[in-house]
Amino acid sequence: MGGVNQGCQSQGGSVRGIIHEKFCVDFGEHPNIQDLIMCKGDDLSARKQALLDHGDCVIVLPGGVGTFDELWDAVCGKSLGMKGMAKKPIVLVNLDGFYDGFLMQLHRAHLDGILYGSVSSYIHVESNVLSALDWCVQELVNHSQGTVHDADVLMAGIKENNVDEDVSSDRVKVRNVPPLTLGQPQHMFEYLLDVSFVAHPSLLTLSIGALIGAATVYACH
Repeated sequence: MGGVNQGCQSQGGSVRGIIHEKFCVDFGEHPNIQDLIMCKGDDLSARKQALLDHGDCVIVLPGGVGTFDELWDAVCGKSLGMKGMAKKPIVLVNLDGFYDGFLMQLHRAHLDGILYGSVSSYIHVESNVLSALDWCVQELVNHSQGTVHDADVLMAGIKENNVDEDVSSDRVKVRNVPPLTLGQPQHMFEYLLDVSFVAHPSLLTLSIGALIGAATVYACH
């Protein structure tokens, strides 16, 4: 981040910093940043949303778990048309194959029919920063001209593959589930069993898997 800040300022650009209060000491985190936004909260959700709100695009460089979290949060938001990400480009800078593992997993998910769209509809990949910047600029131009957005395509796939709004009442079961508390596992299992039969038959296995996972979590607590 420091390198990006310095490079921007050395060319006459301005930098807006967005930081969580946990990492603020005396607002001297970077001496040349005059526009610093401090986010609060018991996690990084507010900061991640602020990053998305104040940016025109998302360019992801190699990083650690914090970068991974921000990446997938943005990708998920775009895929659902949420978080203001529907029209914002996301590009992964895959320097020296750093993100090959991520891309392999996405292609596997697409091959197995789990994704609603192609891998490229979720995220674009470039091998260097200059190419990533050029691609983002072109995408923003395309969006301004009314080009169909990847998020629209993904949302269409989601609606097509999930429960329709006009399905018969015997297919969809609606019930209010009381808050779950330890010592009352029956509510958890009854609810998850209901969910299993609401889903499409092709997703029944996933629902049963969620039930097993919930049982494991309950046992651990």
